[in-house]
Order: sequence, then C-alpha cells, then structure tokens
Amino acid sequence: MQFRATCLAHRDLIDSRKPSRLAELSIISRHKQFMLPSSFLVQRKKVGYENNQFLHNRTGTRNYSQTEAKADIASRMLVDTFKHPDAVVFKLLILGCEEYPLGIKELGNKIVEVIDQRKREGVSAPWKVQYFKWDGPIENESFLEILGQVDASFLDTLHLYGNHISTQVVEKLVEMEQWCHMSSIRIKSAVDLDLRPFYQCHSLDIKVVELNPEAMTDYLKNFINRHAKSDAHFMILTQQEMSREFNVKVMEHFRIDPSEEHLNVTSSGIMHKNIEFCRNYASRQIEHEIS
Repeated sequence: MQFRATCLAHRDLIDSRKPSRLAELSIISRHKQFMLPSSFLVQRKKVGYENNQFLHNRTGTRNYSQTEAKADIASRMLVDTFKHPDAVVFKLLILGCEEYPLGIKELGNKIVEVIDQRKREGVSAPWKVQYFKWDGPIENESFLEILGQVDASFLDTLHLYGNHISTQVVEKLVEMEQWCHMSSIRIKSAVDLDLRPFYQCHSLDIKVVELNPEAMTDYLKNFINRHAKSDAHFMILTQQEMSREFNVKVMEHFRIDPSEEHLNVTSSGIMHKNIEFCRNYASRQIEHEIS
C-alpha cells in the first residue's frame, strides 16, 4: 500500500497485479492522528515493475495528522486495498479511542464516501474479510454501509467494542445478510434484543438489557442442539439483576440441580450479572429432554 501511495504514475500497473493476502489491516483513530498499520502473511513481498524489483516490508505504519484531508487519505488507502476482486484481509480492525470519540465517526463517514465513489467509478469489489472489529461508538448507519461492503460468504467473526450502539442500528444490523453468516459475535455495550438473532453463533459474548428465564431456556436448547459437538461457548450478561430464582427456573427445564458446581452466578459489576453454564455436562443430562 505504501508503494502504491507514493507511485502516482504506476498505480494502474500496481492495481492490475493480484494483491498479497493481508493477515491484518487496521485503521487507528487517535488524538490528532490516523494510523494505518498492516501485516503480510509472508515475511517480504516483491513488487515487480518492468525490470526492477521493489521489496515491500512485512509491516508498515503511516501516520497522518488528524484533519479532514488526512482522514480522506487513510480512508482511500483502506478502500483501495480491496480494489482487486481477489484481495483478502483476514482481520480488519477499525479502532477509535475514548479520548477522541469523534475520530472514528469522522473516519466512518469518510470510508463510506470513498466506497460510494469507487462504486460510481465501477471499481468496487466485495471485501473478503473474515474477522471484522469495530472499536468505537456506533451511532449512525455509516457502520452498516461499511459492513455491507464485506463479502457475506467470507465473513465469520464480528466484534463490536464501542461503549454505545444505537438501538436503531442494531435492529437493522441483525437483518443484514452478513449477520446470518457470522458464527462468532462479541458486543461490548448492552443491546435491547432477544436472543433469537444469536442462535447461529457457536461463540457468543454479549450484554442484553433484560432477559427472562423462558428466553434463556429456549436459547440453551438451541445452543445444545446446534453446537453440542463443536468447541462452542457463550457468555450472556444482563443489566437486570439475575437472581438465583432466575437460574432455578431455567435449570428445572433440564432436570439439573442448581446446587451443582456447573452452575455459577457471579457478579460482573453494578447491577450486571452473568450465568456460566457447562455445555458438556448439561448436554449429557438433558439429551432426552430436547427433541
């Protein structure tokens, strides 16, 4: 990417070459700067131009002053990474920071602008990304537009680490094609959803606003039926108090004694509770209970 950014006269040639697969690509929005680190799956990459050879280092970082123009540069470099239809980035990270929350919002808007521009130019291709992490608040639909650019059949993991996610955005998120293909989801902030949109996940770490025993029971039945033979796990936190009576109501559906060691209710902050559930033990106990 650095070679392409500094060789204006040869970009068409560079873009015509099949790109390297990137192990990880991230844009980091920090106070007064944007950073664009990347790492390749190979130690070094040779970029050929006529009879010359250029060595591209395994990792590289470019720092940009935090201005509208520089955010545009970082966004264009990100989007142009996927200009070739065979480009693959296994891990894509778009990261913000608490000290400068507006940075990732500005960056998201710029990325959407560049995506739209490339579509008008006819040079847009679905992003082949396996793991997508967004670390920052999600307050508008620019995040959905960026995620919508990702190849749904290639995407497997979504991690949202922002301290706030709009209810309107998350309701649209679970309706996207990309959501249906994901098997691993982690959302840091509380979401006002039931558990049904998460049934396909074999790895789940979420916080919900509230949860009732019936919904938890249905989730457990689905989890054991669909993921009993896989290396699956989940952790569900709630903003409501999860009392011991809550867990008794859940466990009585499975003929499991709530006093057993496999059931453990622990505090996870003020008014937040989580339930830890041993899938292997439970599946042996309730196999005959679930059709």
